[in-house]
Amino acid sequence: MDNSAASQPPVADSNDGPSQVSLGKVNYVELVKDSTPHRRNHGAVPPIQMKQIQYVERVPRIIWKGEEVNRMNVLENLQFAVIGKFSCGWPELDDLKVQIPKQLHIKGDCTIDLLSNRHLLIILSQMEDFINIMSKNTYYIIAKDGYAYQMWPLIYDAKFKPEEETTQAMSWIYFLQLLPTFYGKETLFSLASVVGKPVDLIANLPEWVEIEVISPGKQSTRIEKIKIQYDFLTKYCRTCKLQGHNEEECRTIHPELKYAREQEVQEEGELP
Repeated sequence: MDNSAASQPPVADSNDGPSQVSLGKVNYVELVKDSTPHRRNHGAVPPIQMKQIQYVERVPRIIWKGEEVNRMNVLENLQFAVIGKFSCGWPELDDLKVQIPKQLHIKGDCTIDLLSNRHLLIILSQMEDFINIMSKNTYYIIAKDGYAYQMWPLIYDAKFKPEEETTQAMSWIYFLQLLPTFYGKETLFSLASVVGKPVDLIANLPEWVEIEVISPGKQSTRIEKIKIQYDFLTKYCRTCKLQGHNEEECRTIHPELKYAREQEVQEEGELP
């Protein structure tokens, strides 16, 4: 068993034009490996250089590479950031700063700020806290007024939009019939890389992964096919751009589903 969403994925490079600054290659996995201190030593992370303005159809544009955006996340300690989304009301921010670390059992440092209306930005310092929080789909935060407020955890990335929910999610995955020989951390992480970290809900996720073992001298090989089982994958609607349902269950596409549900609730209310 392996977790498939422990850190943020690389952001796609922009093809809009060349960058004015030449930058070296940076291994993002290595940058986020040390997850203990809240303010990490960023000496190994090259600083972000000032960009020159470029004009596209007379509109000024600043162009960043995806690799640079990854470094920005590291420099701002956002590689273990979570968005907390509230639905029907939410407590005061000062109350949330007290209740969330306590009720979500956060062990490391935690910074909580308002990102937008009904969205919180929860910046964590430890990968363990990130994994634990993202392992549940819903939380009910009990405020000092005694009411419970529903909060959904979402993975933060640099493409965040308040009106949309990310296509990235966490899922526990199982490699069925995998022999104990391949239980090492590096081996499991190599196998999990075929799925992606985090999981992309709108991607065609693989159902199998093959292991090829080459004998000394490369005279013969052995190939084993391993089944991938996903513990839980939340649904995603490309029309609403929301998690929790797909196009077949979308009430925007199929308004009759909303009417049918209202009828069902009404009939349940009329039962003796």
